Amino acid sequence: MAAPPAERLGKPVAFVVERAGPLSREAMLEFDPRVGHRSRSPTPSRLWQQLEPIDERTFRVRGPDCIGVSAVSFALPLGGTTTTVTLIDVNGVAQIVADVSPGEDFHFDWADVKIVSFSTDTRVPEVLGLNLSGINIDLSYEFKPIAEIAAATWPRLTLDEAAERVTNAAGLPFLSLEHGVWDELRALGSSVEQAIDAEAEAPSAIMGLALIAATQFEAAALMGWGFVDGDHALMPSLDTIWGPLLTAPSDEIYVYRVQARLQPAVGDAVVAYSSWAFALTSLAPTLIKPRCTVASLPVSRAELTNAVRPGPAPDKPEVYALPALGVTCTGQWILASDPYMVDCVVTRPLAEDSAITGQPYVPAGSFLSGPNRSPRTLRGNSLIEQREHRFDIPYFDSDVCCEAEAWDFWDRRLAGGSAKMIQPLIDYTGTALPLHTAQCLAPDMPSGAVVNLALDQTLAWVADPLAVYSGATIALFMRNPSLTPAEDDVELGPPSPTSEGQWSADIRSPLAQEELERYLGGTLATGAFTARVLSMGNVQGGLTRCTFEVTTSCAGANLYRCPAGWLAAQLLEDPNSERLWTQLVETIPVLPTGTPERYTITTALPNLIASTTLYFATQLKFTFEGKGYHSKLTTPLPAPYIHHAPPAPPDCLGTQQLATDYYGRVLVRIEADVCHPFEPRYHMRVTVAADCTEAPPAPDAVIEEPAPATPGKADPVLKKFQKDKSEGIFGAQSPYEGAILFDAFSRLGSFAEDDRYMVGVCNVRTADSCESPPSLHINILQRIDDSEDPFPSGS
Repeated sequence: MAAPPAERLGKPVAFVVERAGPLSREAMLEFDPRVGHRSRSPTPSRLWQQLEPIDERTFRVRGPDCIGVSAVSFALPLGGTTTTVTLIDVNGVAQIVADVSPGEDFHFDWADVKIVSFSTDTRVPEVLGLNLSGINIDLSYEFKPIAEIAAATWPRLTLDEAAERVTNAAGLPFLSLEHGVWDELRALGSSVEQAIDAEAEAPSAIMGLALIAATQFEAAALMGWGFVDGDHALMPSLDTIWGPLLTAPSDEIYVYRVQARLQPAVGDAVVAYSSWAFALTSLAPTLIKPRCTVASLPVSRAELTNAVRPGPAPDKPEVYALPALGVTCTGQWILASDPYMVDCVVTRPLAEDSAITGQPYVPAGSFLSGPNRSPRTLRGNSLIEQREHRFDIPYFDSDVCCEAEAWDFWDRRLAGGSAKMIQPLIDYTGTALPLHTAQCLAPDMPSGAVVNLALDQTLAWVADPLAVYSGATIALFMRNPSLTPAEDDVELGPPSPTSEGQWSADIRSPLAQEELERYLGGTLATGAFTARVLSMGNVQGGLTRCTFEVTTSCAGANLYRCPAGWLAAQLLEDPNSERLWTQLVETIPVLPTGTPERYTITTALPNLIASTTLYFATQLKFTFEGKGYHSKLTTPLPAPYIHHAPPAPPDCLGTQQLATDYYGRVLVRIEADVCHPFEPRYHMRVTVAADCTEAPPAPDAVIEEPAPATPGKADPVLKKFQKDKSEGIFGAQSPYEGAILFDAFSRLGSFAEDDRYMVGVCNVRTADSCESPPSLHINILQRIDDSEDPFPSGS
């Protein structure tokens, strides 16, 4: 029915159930393996065919690509090694994986197995597959019809009318389906029937009906897609029952076949036959509870959901509900069951109601599989499955678990309990209120520098309930001016898509694991291509697998060309990396209303040594159930910081005019007093100017240094000097032996002999080139003959 209209044989109008037996147990095979599960019914040995060996590790079912087998069996010879066997279906999907050791045998039922692949050459003599189609098999049975079921009437039957199909001879219906559920099934059936009558594509509802019929025998029987070979209602009106039916358990073997009568739109009815189904009429084994354990700690995160649907134009969607912020949890659980007794394991993710928001948990439903859909693993006689669930929970404080239940296809259910309730990890994405202004004040007292910060009151910001409940604070951060974002050159290999919006590539570099992880959240760049780094794999032999985020239109996108196998690339650290930031002393508490306790604050700055541009940001921080959480840093806010100028060097300096060079520049030597050496943390700058004192002294007067300026009053001599000064040719310099400076001045070449001039010596801070006020010294220019030794003994 799900086939395209051109391939559809017709609409089912009747199903004739046929039975043969009881069958002799001679030439029957029955398995009880070390790996896998026991046979649910003996099967004829002639239906077990050898798979074709493709190579020493691979066996394939003979015949067309779409033809597979229903079960696989083999035994490993002694003396080999343990191997991993994988069962692959006709669609090329790996379904079952198992480790099998030498001397162990294997048997497992799975529909449409096409390939059996071994990880090593185990010298398996043969691999057998069960062919239930009966095609190309020299085997036949005398099938006799026992019932004819009307296949097209059920969408028009009420539940009470359809209940006849699950009613016994005493008139008691074995009915658990609710009327509302049955009406939904009828509506789906009607939509499928209308599509078939119109020779249109079958709606997606048919897949849902097929799943329900395959997993709930009661529903299949009510729809006429299943039949009980046993006690039935007397004088049935919906179906024709010829019998004789099996009304008591035994140890006999029977084989069944279903003949489907299909009516095309034009022409006579078509008959199609099902595969054979062998059944042991003894009572089914008792179900065993499945085991459910946590595979990895679940993670909860907040997600914003937009409620839109197509509108009048592609760029004008219809918004039918306001955006809603909800919390989802993603977790993985390991399920273990006995495949001999259990047909499937149904899981139900559960969560506690939220104490923070008062929201109750709305059940997510029951699941037969998860979105991860990895191959199931056999460990001995246990089937192991890792199942992932992503479901809505009330809030971050909700503990979660997964409840597992064993099902068989006869509607038997056995709850296996649930993995214990656990608190998920929280992928916290809350935000802090950003800063609006920042003003730095340099230290003018022992208390040090401070910054006045103001939060942005123009934003309608309220902390999220988790932060409020946990007593969050708004932490204040400053980017450390002594650190810069790291950069490293690496080699980048070809990219490959890993999931939606994510790609990965090998990186080759000498960097250690810790150094590479510094670039998480940073940038990977090569040429014009840039991407945000999401993760770094373990380093092995100088290689690591880097996963990065890229938005592309398809998985075949060409991110960058890598013709030689490796490409030069760069890793750039995120400027907002926590490594680059320092938390300040003060914090701002968040009130129970979710608003800050105050919007302005003054806090001390770390010890700073130079003027610079500082950057400030905020972060929401709190502790919930013993674990710390924080938001991302807000957008950095720049603020200039002006450090005070260095102190002037000591006045105890000696100056000496040494010589005049070829260009007429006068070479001067300045030496600090041995009791007051220059400070090694500073460089020194020497400048000269004409005498700036108000009146020159008498020729025979003692030269005195300029008097110190009165505090709070500008020094007129210093003012004139700064306006008139000229620098030497060496600029800022490190003193020779920590006490001696040399410099040459063209300016002094224009002075006459015995002219008075002033020498200014400044401390220069290397971090920002800020100069101290100069220490001034008055000298008298002398003309030095070439015969004079500019460096007398002892100088």
